[in-house]
Amino acid sequence: GIQQARGVVPTYTDLLVERYIPGVDVVVGFLEGGPNGGVLEPMEHVIDAAYSRRYDVFDFELKHHQQQYVTSRIPSGLPPQQVDRLRQLASRVVSAFDLRDAATLDFRVARDGEIYFLSATALPTLQPDAHIAQLAAHAGIDYDTLIRRLVRTAAARAGIDVTRSKSTNARKRPGLRVGLAFNLKRTDTGPVLVFTRTKHK
Repeated sequence: GIQQARGVVPTYTDLLVERYIPGVDVVVGFLEGGPNGGVLEPMEHVIDAAYSRRYDVFDFELKHHQQQYVTSRIPSGLPPQQVDRLRQLASRVVSAFDLRDAATLDFRVARDGEIYFLSATALPTLQPDAHIAQLAAHAGIDYDTLIRRLVRTAAARAGIDVTRSKSTNARKRPGLRVGLAFNLKRTDTGPVLVFTRTKHK
């Protein structure tokens, strides 16, 4: 491994070498204002044994191109004590990073039971089949409710009133339709919340 790393050093300005940890990949969701401090049930990524790979890792190829070989298991097949530990660590990460609204946290659970924190996604994708949506659904929060909660918590933090008075003559709408602009590249650190109105016919 060291010799291979030395061989690619001249190719890159910076090189990060990490130790391979045999185990399973787990994602824990966070939803501000939710039960258990907003920490959702851990999701385990189970990779099909038929998938040819050198290392048992939920890598870029599996995430984006070979999803058919991955089963997302909620609740996970991990022992209860590991699930509790994952929740504790996730809560500490959320607090340390001051994560807001929603986030996903990636962990690696080694075969000996040791848990390693890998990364946090502070602006997770919001597609209906995204991890945060699946985790919320397991907690009894459907997709429309999830989006409403995210809008309301972000709006409240920005001092924006998004409540609307009820009218007895208001026409019932078929479902939630909201446009969101997020993950914008900007130089300031102030809150950004963009709403797009969609006309209902």
